[in-house]
Amino acid sequence: MKKETLLNSKFVKNYYNESLSALDENYTNYRWHRNKVSEYDYQQTKNTLLHILKKFNIKDNHEMLEVGPGDGVWTPLFINQSEHYTVLEQSEEMISRLQANFKENKFSVIKTDFMEYEPEQTFDTVFAIRCFEYFDKKEKALKIFKSALGEHSLLIITTKNASYIKSVKKSKKLHSEQITSSQMAKIAEVSGLEMIATYPTTLRVKSTFKIFRAIFTMIHNLGLLFNNAWFNNVFNWATESYTYVLRKK
Repeated sequence: MKKETLLNSKFVKNYYNESLSALDENYTNYRWHRNKVSEYDYQQTKNTLLHILKKFNIKDNHEMLEVGPGDGVWTPLFINQSEHYTVLEQSEEMISRLQANFKENKFSVIKTDFMEYEPEQTFDTVFAIRCFEYFDKKEKALKIFKSALGEHSLLIITTKNASYIKSVKKSKKLHSEQITSSQMAKIAEVSGLEMIATYPTTLRVKSTFKIFRAIFTMIHNLGLLFNNAWFNNVFNWATESYTYVLRKK
């Protein structure tokens, strides 16, 4: 008998619909600003994404797609860089919160399971920030992303690193499909995508202590500056998540 995959899109959708229905406060505040550690992760992630936007001159896009935006924690970084902004989200609760958070902004919503998505157009830039670990079929997901890219388009994926020393991969079903950076490179290759850059995005251990936050902030900044395989290999054990920049071959 074939072993059934523990994690799938239906589980993820139900998880967020159920957990958010019981959450009275703003999800972004709860997830990213509730304590010093989550705030630290937020700032590192934000700095990484801003660095990529500047490094690759991502602005004045005609069409832009954000996959799995949740309630829009990262959307403010991207939405003003595009003439037409589209989000793809499967959770009704997340969509409701996203629309409430962005009442003044115009954007299109595609409500669907990404693994069933068949793009009817291409986009100049596609973002998937902290949702790739939820996809149980990684190669299929990257091929869907590829079909949404134009010839010179960029795909930006931020996702958890299974090699992180304190990874919850084995202990938490929601994050059981994390992969390593080397696995990501192999899957991208067979999916017809070229890996342009790999950036450490949340890099830390013992970040409850101010001294460690200061140390790993400096290391993280060096990682953004160097952007090379040697640096990533040295600090792979302390890198909780990476951001990958990809394009069609």
